Amino acid sequence: SVAVATAAVYPMAWRQGVYAASVLVGALVGQLWGLTGVATGILFSQLVHYILMAQLARSCTAIRLRDLFLAHAPGLLVAALIAPPVWLVRWMLIELGLGPIAILAGGALTCVVVFLFLLHTAPGLTIGRDGAWVLEALLAKVPKRSRATFRRVLGKALARPMA
Repeated sequence: SVAVATAAVYPMAWRQGVYAASVLVGALVGQLWGLTGVATGILFSQLVHYILMAQLARSCTAIRLRDLFLAHAPGLLVAALIAPPVWLVRWMLIELGLGPIAILAGGALTCVVVFLFLLHTAPGLTIGRDGAWVLEALLAKVPKRSRATFRRVLGKALARPMA
């Protein structure tokens, strides 16, 4: 990690301690509202952890806050595009009276299908140039007889030249 590489282990350690404490407090306070409350408390603790670690990374490197936010923009956009179909499927499965495992499986399957659709139609949005390079490197490890299938599924993600 950046903190270890720049000898900022102690600043990282106290942030990890704050994170551990916020998980404990978030779960304890959240239990008053059941499982949803605990999940919300843990989500809040993860947000605190992210902010603390981003601040540490900024103090160890020359990255600007703007650049840090811009690095996360594509992922946030993809999440915003995937969330509505997942919530719709979740709602439909709940209305059908299905159990939690079926709802989880349906949501996960919807997430994968929508992501593959976005990957196929808008690779620059989903994975960008670096992700396409990683896909090409991974595809080189796939047996030759299966590569054509992967290339059809991945579509435009593999269509542009790699640097």
